[in-house]
Amino acid sequence: MMSLTKVGCAAGQRRVWLTGNAPNLLVKTIAEHAGVPTPSFVGYIWKFALPILFPPLVVISILFFS
Repeated sequence: MMSLTKVGCAAGQRRVWLTGNAPNLLVKTIAEHAGVPTPSFVGYIWKFALPILFPPLVVISILFFS
């Protein structure tokens, strides 16, 4: 399952995937310094990752593994 997720999310974006979290942390720090509200890790998972990324993962899993 993890391999499917990595292939689906990182295909064609290998350079971005290899840079790690440094750009994300930089953007979060700049946004917080400017007073823009940013979600916590759990808030991000709950508001963005689960509703947006989980349904396609389920559909792809059903299509390829059923």
